[in-house]
Order: sequence, then C-alpha cells, then structure tokens
Amino acid sequence: MKTFSPGEFEEEKEDFELKNNSALINLEITDVTINPSFSSEIKTYNATVVSSLTTVKVTPTAEYSRATIKVNGDTIKSGNQSDNIYLNVGISTINIEVTSYDKKNKSTYNVNITRANVLLSGLTSSSGSLSPAFNPQTFNYSMTVDYFIKTIAFTPFVSDNIVIIEINNLNVANNTQSDPVSLNYGTNQITVKVKYPQDVVATVYYISVTRNPI
Repeated sequence: MKTFSPGEFEEEKEDFELKNNSALINLEITDVTINPSFSSEIKTYNATVVSSLTTVKVTPTAEYSRATIKVNGDTIKSGNQSDNIYLNVGISTINIEVTSYDKKNKSTYNVNITRANVLLSGLTSSSGSLSPAFNPQTFNYSMTVDYFIKTIAFTPFVSDNIVIIEINNLNVANNTQSDPVSLNYGTNQITVKVKYPQDVVATVYYISVTRNPI
C-alpha cells in the first residue's frame, strides 16, 4: 500500500481535483453581454443583440486547461476563440460542453442569444435613472432608488403601435406608464419585452433595480 507524506497527499489530492474538474472559469462572447454575469456554477445565460450582429465568437476558459471543450460540437482549446457562429433572427443557442481531463465529469453551459427584430425607441422610469442612459441597441441596465421607493413603473416607447410590449410579462401600451412593480430591498430584476404579433421570439431589455436598505 502506497503511503504519502502530508505534502504529497495534498499534491495528489489537488492533482485529482484538477483532473476531475469540468467547470469553466470564464466565458466571453464577442459583442455580447450575457445575463446574468458569468459564474462557473450558473449553466444557462441569456442575451439580446442588435439585428445587425450576424455572427459571434466564443472564448471559453476551463478551470483546468487540459479539460476538453466543445462549442456547438467543435473542439477548441481552453482560452481560445471559436470560429464564427451565425445568429438567426430570434433565438440562437450556443452550447459549450466541458469534459474533465479524466473524462469522469461533464458540464454543459448554454447561452440563448436573441437577435433583435424590433427595438424600443425610448424607456423612462417613474423613479431613478437608467445606467447607462437608454439606447435602443443597449439591452442591459441598472439603477438605484432610495429605500422609501416601494414601487417603480416604466413608460416604453416604440415607433410602431402594432408592436406588443410586456413589462414583467404584463402588457403595456406604447407611450403608457406600466402598472407599478413592487421592489424588495436589494436587487430586483425587471424585463421589458417587445415583439411584433407574428414573432415567436421577443427582444428583451434587462433592468436591475437596487432598492437601498434603510
């Protein structure tokens, strides 16, 4: 029976954990901001991009560089950029599969990218200010409100009245303030979706509202 000194045991344990590791430590996609922000423990992400963005490249980095990574079935080295991936109008799902070096573990990360077909022309809030300032081709925002602000409402604007708008899955008319959305202390996630009636997939704007504690 093989025996180990304390130092050798720790080294052997670390080596085993690395070879057994199937996690990513980072994930980057050209011209795309994923939601939520990347964490090795979160396996599904969403993003919205402008209609003019037709291709992206993915750079996945494994916690153990000798793990095997496949992006949409094509093998690439950890930390390297993939070939161009075409984005359809609507949702395109990018699949990143990571297999540990010892082939005993596998992790799958999915990024659902919505290529916009319709955009808001404006968006205002009843309290606070969007950061960054609203831009039809920017899809992720944050804002902070004081502790005494218990609800918030948004007024969306579109150039075509036929467009369907939803704020937290409730319909809102163009140039009309939404129903108040209740705010908990801390971070509150709000989504604004826009689409034409015939569309299956909506363009999504993400707003993270932080209500300060007392």
